Amino acid sequence: MYPSGFSLFELLLVLVILVAVASIVVPSINGTLKQQQFQRECDRIRIVWEETRLKAMRTGQAQVFRFVAGSNEYSVEPWMQATDEVEAGNGATVMLAGGLATVDMQGGGISSAVELGTSAEKLEEGFVFAAGAVLGDTRTLLIQQQTGTVSGGAGNQSAPIMFYPDGTTSTAEVAIKNDLGSQRLLRIRGLTGEISVIRAVGDAG
Repeated sequence: MYPSGFSLFELLLVLVILVAVASIVVPSINGTLKQQQFQRECDRIRIVWEETRLKAMRTGQAQVFRFVAGSNEYSVEPWMQATDEVEAGNGATVMLAGGLATVDMQGGGISSAVELGTSAEKLEEGFVFAAGAVLGDTRTLLIQQQTGTVSGGAGNQSAPIMFYPDGTTSTAEVAIKNDLGSQRLLRIRGLTGEISVIRAVGDAG
């Protein structure tokens, strides 16, 4: 008597069940991974903003965050003024006749000329800055007028988001979008520098 085994029908039935389960589980896993990746990109900008605010407070020099709408590029630069050489603190970047230099308090003065790091940083592939808005306080409006970015600069460059030495910032909102069209909003409150991440209305991702 031969031992009984699985019939072809039973094997096909098991295969159909496995395919059905996979069709439910795989999209759920993919969705979770995409949400985690989205959160990482939002955390990236949140951390950049927090570090930029702390740098402005530490150096006594205002810092500027900008992004290019429709791309994944952003940058952080010191906002250099004529008074920085006298007023800025340790680590600030100042403009001298011989070029850019870094304030070095431990060395008792200003160090040798340095190259200003204005090269753009980038979000991960598949994420772009969709839009942004900056609420115009007096200081921010003055800087926007000086830089010609009241309504955004050339090449879709955003209006500057400012971080001041007293710990205050521009009040601003930036939207990040992924390649599926889902959006997250990052908001920063000018008075406190508090940052929040909000899922856009109607965003199921």
